Amino acid sequence: MVWSVHDQAWEDGLAIAREYARWHGTLAAPTDAVVDGYPIGTWLANRRAQDRRGELPAGRAAALDALVDGEPWHPPHWPVAWQRHLTHAAEYLTEQAEQGAGARLDDVGLDVAHRGTGIGRWVARQRSGWDGLNEPQREQLRALGLTPPAAADTAAAEAEAEAAAVPVPDGPRPKRTREQAWAIAVAAAAAYRNRVGHLEVPRAHVETVVAFDGWPEDVRLGVWVTTTRSRRAKLPAERIEVLDALGMRWT
Repeated sequence: MVWSVHDQAWEDGLAIAREYARWHGTLAAPTDAVVDGYPIGTWLANRRAQDRRGELPAGRAAALDALVDGEPWHPPHWPVAWQRHLTHAAEYLTEQAEQGAGARLDDVGLDVAHRGTGIGRWVARQRSGWDGLNEPQREQLRALGLTPPAAADTAAAEAEAEAAAVPVPDGPRPKRTREQAWAIAVAAAAAYRNRVGHLEVPRAHVETVVAFDGWPEDVRLGVWVTTTRSRRAKLPAERIEVLDALGMRWT
């Protein structure tokens, strides 16, 4: 006998949520997530909406909170998609630690994925978008071993100062051939990659390098990377090979 249709609907949804958490390690499901035909992503989104309106009973919120240890089912300070990446990153680091490997976000390679989530590229986006994160997000990332990009910014400033300290050659600044301009841009990309660990360059970023002939050059690296990605089909194979070696993401 079903005495309450609403209570039964809750129990059905909770059971599917428990199953989703067991398989995916998180309740931060995308809205289109489905388990055995049940739209669990939509169900969870509706429960979060109820919670925001203060209409979800405390006992039900607690039941959802208990399904994944250490993860808020309804994160208060960031989007659900960000929570999903954070949870999978933490799980990946735990597995790495158990295997005796690097267990910090700083150790995560750009192409690392876990449970179908691109952890490495997400970490890169957190570094490049650090200024746009709120303090609770930054605390979570620091706790998982992400070094704030202030250190990288300091290194960039030191590189700029070093380039500025290089004596400028006599005479007018030379014009560059296309091949020379390409070589300078690649040198700037390599310098950024060596310093930061990836080529997820903010669009406004300018990288200062000393060119092959001793002249300091300010390369609009963010724009260059974006433009180069869009022109991949027109690039010679040898240039693609050079950029692949630097870890260029093409899509």
